[in-house]
Amino acid sequence: MREILKKEVEVLNLNKGIKEKLINREIGSVSELCNYSRMELSELDFNNEEIKDIMISLELQGLDLKRNHAKRNKLIDKKIKI
Repeated sequence: MREILKKEVEVLNLNKGIKEKLINREIGSVSELCNYSRMELSELDFNNEEIKDIMISLELQGLDLKRNHAKRNKLIDKKIKI
């Protein structure tokens, strides 16, 4: 699992548009992507479906987005519709 963190986002099973969007926002590695929360990706103009696709792809690798429980609340979950 740790080896995947060193790889570029291109190795994830994401569509070309999402990969290009990540790279355009200077999120080049899987490790960098895992440092973002759902809300932060939303603020970078990723839509709900794109965020879900990213989360699923990471989960298939045993990874997840950053979880900041101190700031997380029901409004965030409602906005992203999880």
